[in-house]
Amino acid sequence: MSTTNSSPDQHDVTPAVPLVATGDADEQLQAALRRQEVMTSLGRRAISPPELTVLLQDAAEMAAQALGVNHFGVAEFQPDRHQFSLCLGPAARTAANQTIQRVSGDSDPAVSIHGLAINKAQPIVSADLATDQDVLDPLLISQGIVSALVCPLMNADHSFGSIGVYHTQPHQFTREDVLFVESIAHLLTSTMARQWAEQKLAENDSRSTEVYNAVDTPVLLFTPDFHVEWVNRAALELTGFSLAELQERSFSSAFLLPEEVDEFKEVRNSLVKSHPSVRFESHILTKSGDRCRINWSFAGRRSPTGSLTSIVGTGIDVSERYQLLEELSQTKSEIDRIKSTLQSLEQKIENREVVFNEVGRADAPTKNNRRRRKRTPYPYIQFIAPYTGKTLPIFKSFNPVRCRDISPVGFSFLTPSLPLFDKVVIAFGSSPSIIYLVAEVVHTTCCVIDGEDLYIIGCQYISRATY
Repeated sequence: MSTTNSSPDQHDVTPAVPLVATGDADEQLQAALRRQEVMTSLGRRAISPPELTVLLQDAAEMAAQALGVNHFGVAEFQPDRHQFSLCLGPAARTAANQTIQRVSGDSDPAVSIHGLAINKAQPIVSADLATDQDVLDPLLISQGIVSALVCPLMNADHSFGSIGVYHTQPHQFTREDVLFVESIAHLLTSTMARQWAEQKLAENDSRSTEVYNAVDTPVLLFTPDFHVEWVNRAALELTGFSLAELQERSFSSAFLLPEEVDEFKEVRNSLVKSHPSVRFESHILTKSGDRCRINWSFAGRRSPTGSLTSIVGTGIDVSERYQLLEELSQTKSEIDRIKSTLQSLEQKIENREVVFNEVGRADAPTKNNRRRRKRTPYPYIQFIAPYTGKTLPIFKSFNPVRCRDISPVGFSFLTPSLPLFDKVVIAFGSSPSIIYLVAEVVHTTCCVIDGEDLYIIGCQYISRATY
């Protein structure tokens, strides 16, 4: 069993797989795209969510599908917190299998992984419930569940339940899996907290400061001409301003960038023209100069005659979602660059631009001219095997190494100790287009990288190997 929190260093789960220039690269990109599609879809739905029960079930199901596990669950706790109701369903529902079971269970942390997640206020992971010594869950085991990842839906002041993704076989959830499901849980919690706040506002028109400050979602009260009257604790923490610094300032001058003012005027006019609520996404500049992207929801309060008396605004910080999109784009560009480098190397070999001389060496460099060829940084995992010069090494003898750079006549890799061989076979590319090259160790250099003593092993191509 693993318990996790928001610090990646404290996730006790399967370590992340490094970016490699093999067939895994496309698979990793596709997995990242699937997860980003889920986050984007849920982010859009959170702007104007359906019934919360439907949103929670759909979010848990999409999370399970993205992780490749076969069941999901949503737990809703009873008011006394002693029992909970669990909606349990298959991750790939079909026309023939639409059944979602509703079962009840004891929320005691000693016998429930959902109760344990709520009790600890952090994600809980179990790769095998039947053998896990730290968590018991007879309810899930009775439903055929073997492994589980559960995240609570709660903020500092309120618990909304929990969501889980399960598998009917032992399954190792990675750190990325935990962060992905936890991000969905945070998005759902913010949406539920916002709806909860809006419901409270509709039920109680007294502008209860206590209610507004009980949620972690920014809540702001405005005059009919959009000047700030009051903001809650979450809004003050987000912006860094004090209430005195914000009061009586217009929304545009207090929060918006100059280029977004005109777009906001259209939103404001829509609300004034009797629209019950409007949505608006913009950047804000905090007092410290940081830029955040906020998804706003504005609702007008009206008198019996229909005139606007005040405006309530709530916001969700979606900066992280946009940062993920940018990182995904950068990852795709990096993978494209890797593919281009490998394709260029393969083309040069095919065109005999890498010339092997009469003894087999590729344009043999000397100590003084090793760097006359342009080298391309290549900090990726590749596979090498020692070569005796008699027969090509078997596939089982290939081991991963971290490369450093690559050129038309050779490459280098990093190792904590000097190699016991003087020739290697290296596999470049991804299946089915892997290039195997025979290379000879021509120089070694000792260096320190990130505080670790390593050797740079420089290799020179000798010939191409064919399997």
